[in-house]
This record gives sequence, structure tokens and C-alpha cells, in this order.
Amino acid sequence: MGLRELNDFLAETIYSIGAGGLTPVKTGRILIQPGVTYHMGASSSPNMIFVTNVDDRFIWYKTTPFYRSSESKIDRRSGEHLIWQGVQTFLKGPYVAYPWGKKIEKKYRALIGGKEVKPEKLSDYQRMRVVVGPTEKTVGQDFWRHAESYGNVTGKRIPVGSGFEKSRDLTYEIEMDKKVVGKIRKDKNFHILDVETI
Repeated sequence: MGLRELNDFLAETIYSIGAGGLTPVKTGRILIQPGVTYHMGASSSPNMIFVTNVDDRFIWYKTTPFYRSSESKIDRRSGEHLIWQGVQTFLKGPYVAYPWGKKIEKKYRALIGGKEVKPEKLSDYQRMRVVVGPTEKTVGQDFWRHAESYGNVTGKRIPVGSGFEKSRDLTYEIEMDKKVVGKIRKDKNFHILDVETI
């Protein structure tokens, strides 16, 4: 290959700089679908994005928190390459050992195989604050770790007049995605005291 051919080749190829150095951008390795969350980025901790639209030229997306961020746009080839790198980082990481990580892994494997997955609603990621207390059967028990399976948890004393004022009993204030609220409503370990949008 002569100098002219090399210059023509380099002019037509997009490169990405990441942890592994300069690499040519490749496409067609993962299906990019609107209404789907992906990990995106060449770092060891890629960002989570929600793809809102995609065409042959661009990918439109939102970063976390999805409901508050403005929409961003990236060149299709570069975006797909960064999504591929982020997905690969996730699949090689420790989170695939957890039940929630296995669900994401299954989704990513389908997308890598070119299969569409069920799209999600952006509104499902609206942040909610849910305050739960014990039920009559769980008064006096500590469910902090169980509460953490729903989201970020803080504890506070149960207010007087709630019927559960024993000194050791706490309510749990949990910040979670809207799509998780339905699951916690069915949890027999908790009594819902308050739900609010944040």
C-alpha cells in the first residue's frame, strides 16, 4: 500500500481512543434500538444511556438521570462503537453474577445476536421516593438489606401515630425508578406509608 492509498484508507476510517489505545470504529456488531438502555463508553465504568431514536446517521440518547437530562446526539458509527465497548465492559464485569445483571446480560446477548428486545418507556425511569414501614408480622425485624434491593435506602424513626411506634422500628425511605414501585407494593415485608415523585 502506497502513501496515497494509506491516506485514502485513513480518511475513510473513524478511530476511537480508549483504554486500549487507538482502535478503528466498527459497526454492525450490536442492534441499536430506540427505547432500550445501553452501557456506552470506552472506559472501565461506561455510562448508562437510554436511546430515544436512531437512524442511519445519528443516535439520539439521554444519560442518567434519564428524565432530567436533555437529549444528546452522536454520529451513528461512533455511537455504535462506544455502545459496543460499553456493553463488552459490562459483560466482562462482576455485575452479571447478580440477578439484575443476568437480565441485562440476556438483553445484551439478544441485541448482539441482532434480535429486537422489548422497548421500555422513558417514564419508567422517573425517580420516586417510597417510604415503607413494617407490617404487623415484621415489626421489630431489620429489613434494610432487603429494602436495598429496590433502590437507595435511608432509615428514619417511625412517626408517632402510625401504629408502629416501637423504639427499634424504622421506616425505610427508598429512592427508586418508577417501574420498581409496583414490585414493592406487592412485597409482604413492607407497608407503604408514602410515595412521591422526586
